[in-house]
Amino acid sequence: MLVARRLHGAAAIVALLALAALGCDPPRRETPDAGPPPVCPEAVPQRCFDRGVSLLDVDKSRAALAFAMACDGGVPEGCTNLGALYDEGGGVEVNLPRARELFDLGCKGGSPHGCFRLGRMKALGRGGAAELTAAFELFQKACGAKHGPGCHEVGKAYASGIGVKADQAKAVAAWETACSAGYDQACAALGLNLILGLKGVKRDAERGERLLLAACHQNDARACKDLGGLHVAGVLPKSDKSKGITLLTSACNLSYGDGCNELGVAYAQGVGVEVDLTKAAELFDRACNLGAGHGCFNLAIAAQQGRGVAPDQARARKLTERACELKHEDACHALEKARGG
Repeated sequence: MLVARRLHGAAAIVALLALAALGCDPPRRETPDAGPPPVCPEAVPQRCFDRGVSLLDVDKSRAALAFAMACDGGVPEGCTNLGALYDEGGGVEVNLPRARELFDLGCKGGSPHGCFRLGRMKALGRGGAAELTAAFELFQKACGAKHGPGCHEVGKAYASGIGVKADQAKAVAAWETACSAGYDQACAALGLNLILGLKGVKRDAERGERLLLAACHQNDARACKDLGGLHVAGVLPKSDKSKGITLLTSACNLSYGDGCNELGVAYAQGVGVEVDLTKAAELFDRACNLGAGHGCFNLAIAAQQGRGVAPDQARARKLTERACELKHEDACHALEKARGG
């Protein structure tokens, strides 16, 4: 067999030389297009997951393939990340029921974030009916693994009584856990509750202020607004109205509508700043454009009374309607009254 191969090779060389002598080009072998490299050539589930993470900012469709291989191989976070792509439409078409299935797989496999994401979908009624009690249980499961966002949702549920009986002390305990896990929104919620000392919560205004300020420095606009409002209202042991104005300005500059509205109220009333009705109206307008119902309603009142803007009853009416659309109760009542209701 070896000899035969050598003779065959020699014959081939002779044939090529003959073709060259005749002025003919030797036949070309077409190299097939190799295409893109395999998404996960080694097919090791954890490595597929890591590959998917590295592809997220480069090629979400290939990231989805890698996460699918990881999920099939038993990596729960692979299922969770694939579910997130189906939820948000990254690299795959949005498919909310499929996202729910994948988050459920991830959660059951031990992915706290999978439990959290499924809980969010059930709480909001995405991909199926809203299930508030089931959502709370999923948040609790995530929180049991010290998952910051999950614990934050547990705190919100206990504070509002949505999906579970209201319990402010348990809300604060959940926010403590979330804050310890490094979740800034929970630190801000914890700080506000420590300052206010609501039922079942031991007041610690000094620590609460530190927590809110730290969250504000991390660009948490709501934390800036809450702490600024407390300073302006004189609620803190060492309230400083000018500091409050600075914090409200930060919240507004971070495009937080409620921050712009509260800053507008301060300018309208001359609290911490000189009265400036024109500035107040501008801030109410910005707040309204950012989706803050309070801002729309306050601007409606300004337009109705000609305070800081030209009197304009038609504009006032439209702004009141917009405020009502944004669930501002006083605006809705004003519309009912105007209709004779």
